[in-house]
Amino acid sequence: MIKNKRGERAPSHAKGFTLIEMLVVIAVVGILAATVLTALGPARNKAKDARVISAIGQARAIMETLYTNGSYPVSDTLATDSRFTGTATEITNNGGTSFTAKSDGPNYVIYALLNDGNYYCGDTSGAKEFSATAPSLYICE
Repeated sequence: MIKNKRGERAPSHAKGFTLIEMLVVIAVVGILAATVLTALGPARNKAKDARVISAIGQARAIMETLYTNGSYPVSDTLATDSRFTGTATEITNNGGTSFTAKSDGPNYVIYALLNDGNYYCGDTSGAKEFSATAPSLYICE
């Protein structure tokens, strides 16, 4: 039995929420959830771009370990080399495309297209840059 503050029996209509009240609460919660989820989209893409940038940093570290006798391995298709498999997978899984790692011997360049439409590039000199276009040579432009 439900009692009010004075210890009297509460009327039978005061036992719970009405259907309308519950529907209003559900609608408000739905609107708030939709607002939060739409706000998270750009943040999610930025997080994926950060993972792609980190993977390019890892690829640069791999290139530095391959440096022997004053030269890097010469190839325009280093991105398909088995030593870069994990890095390439990380970039692809996070929405990065056009992953490229290439070297002419004394220089290398590694870059990928990010979710925001810009390229992120790293090269022999240690330069790390964002660009609207892919590098054409072995340096970030």
